[in-house]
Amino acid sequence: MIVVLEQEKHAHFTRLGNDFDLHYTTDISVLDSLVGCSIELKSLSGKIFNVAVTDVVHHGFIKVIAGGGLPTGEGSFGDIIVHFNVQFPTSLRLEQKALLRVALALPKILTAEQQQAITQAKNVFAG
Repeated sequence: MIVVLEQEKHAHFTRLGNDFDLHYTTDISVLDSLVGCSIELKSLSGKIFNVAVTDVVHHGFIKVIAGGGLPTGEGSFGDIIVHFNVQFPTSLRLEQKALLRVALALPKILTAEQQQAITQAKNVFAG
């Protein structure tokens, strides 16, 4: 008797070869890629993982959830490897461009006047 197993495609996870790791791809905004965010994902076993993204996310950036993947049959589990697609806006207003230029050009050490201006800007735009 010959038994042939075929792997069924999953809506969220993929595998590479016969590896026990699962690959998951998620979209995040440019803002979240720069300032951080948290993503929630559900493993195949139903366990919920909240993944804190505190680093700047760039092309090729991954986060690994150790032990979240498939069972190896030896009492351990593969990992979930989270890949990120950074979604860029299709347009920006002139004011947004100006604020981005200022924000990304800030010196490492701010003067008291610069710090006060940032605080005032945050207060003006705080909802």
